[in-house]
Amino acid sequence: MKGLDAMKISTKGRYALRMMCDLAMNDTGAAIPLKDIAKNQDISVKYLEQIVILLSRAGFVKSVRGAQGGYKLTNPPKYYTIGMILSKCKLNGDKKFPFLSDYFVYFADVGRNVFR
Repeated sequence: MKGLDAMKISTKGRYALRMMCDLAMNDTGAAIPLKDIAKNQDISVKYLEQIVILLSRAGFVKSVRGAQGGYKLTNPPKYYTIGMILSKCKLNGDKKFPFLSDYFVYFADVGRNVFR
């Protein structure tokens, strides 16, 4: 876009977005084990453990314990935007991207169109 600087998203931010997309694309109502997300996204489980804490504290994901445990979204995928996730999880440090609060890229759309 002319007049706008390219937005740089941290590695942790990109991985958080990928995790949220994976949860959205595989949303069957059942919890998804972290090891499955790690395998799908080719990200280490240890790294995802750090990210899931941020997403959980922000209220985006919830954990399910037990043999069928894992993580799932707290709301339908259409609820989430990229700006919401990066801002609430503070995944880009002090960098502010005011246009992101109005930048409605929903994960249901991202899953269908980008991460195939």
